[in-house]
Amino acid sequence: MKYWYSVQALLLLDLVGLPTTKMGMLKKADSEGWVSRARAEGKGKEYHFDSLPKNTQTALRISYAKKAAASIANNATVQELKAAEDARQLRTETALIRYQALSANQRKKVDAISQILLAVRLFHAESGLPKKTAYEAFSDLYKNDGITVEPWVRAVQPKCSRPTLYRWEKVSHEQGIDALAGDSGKGRRKTGKIDTQAALKDYIVGMVVDKPHIKMTTLSKAIAAEFSGTDTELVSLRTLERWVNQWKADNASVFTAIINPEEWKNKYMVAMGSASDEVIALNQLWEFDSTPADLMLTDGRFSILGVIDVGTRRTHFVVSRTSDSKGVAQVIREAILKWGVPITAKTDNGADYKSVWIQHALKALGIHQQFCPP
Repeated sequence: MKYWYSVQALLLLDLVGLPTTKMGMLKKADSEGWVSRARAEGKGKEYHFDSLPKNTQTALRISYAKKAAASIANNATVQELKAAEDARQLRTETALIRYQALSANQRKKVDAISQILLAVRLFHAESGLPKKTAYEAFSDLYKNDGITVEPWVRAVQPKCSRPTLYRWEKVSHEQGIDALAGDSGKGRRKTGKIDTQAALKDYIVGMVVDKPHIKMTTLSKAIAAEFSGTDTELVSLRTLERWVNQWKADNASVFTAIINPEEWKNKYMVAMGSASDEVIALNQLWEFDSTPADLMLTDGRFSILGVIDVGTRRTHFVVSRTSDSKGVAQVIREAILKWGVPITAKTDNGADYKSVWIQHALKALGIHQQFCPP
């Protein structure tokens, strides 16, 4: 952010709290004792940001923040924010599974809200304002088309108040991105006592996953014992039954995989005679391979290095001059940034994949390397 301003620069910005003429600006600067210095180029003085009126400082911060938020596609800061957000979301595998089960319109709503959340976080970071002030300014600007976003984002989500932004952040963090689809989502229930108490919700889900056939009366007694003497507000047996049944319906695929893997494969897995039918989770198994490209470029023949996440069939490719350890490391790095960290990486016995560098890198990341038979 810029901290020294000439009179001409301040006049061009047309900021709140400042005169609109050069003479008026000079008089105000003199009467209020603005800190000044000689301009590095040209005649006259330039004044420090901290000397300007408070409302002018706020207007300047907002002006810079607007530009930063508008550069969401190319700004390095937002790429870091997005990478961190993507990594957190990818660690919440069940949330992503539920996201994929949403309708196209629901996914579009989630994507639009995610873009707005990225923009407001960048706006806050760049403005230097307190969060409440920054979020209020952002919502006002967004409502009046003062924040630049892609047209489809504004069409899906034409407005966003500060409380709404706070709520979106809370829902995304505590329930996963799929919850941003709102109550209109398939099987989505209104927030109740269980959903608003993270510790209670986590305990119930943990018990149901650990003991899939537990009776609700037993679960209710276990909850009462677990949270005895705490501030947690307990729920009735009927409410507990409804919530657990709805959770099982919302997570039918995941729950079936837990209690009966064979039924899950018969019911949910596409029957294609796949040798990977034991892979049922995101990032459970990645497979790598390389091959020379079947074409010549102007500077020679290159190789294509690829990776596939077997559970989701996501793929990522890199074009490299040769398939060496450096190229393999590039594929691994880019895939991790996009998808998260895998459990197992399956490779062939080539020197590029068996290199000490690659083996050490995978080991340091906690990734088990599995080699194909020679």
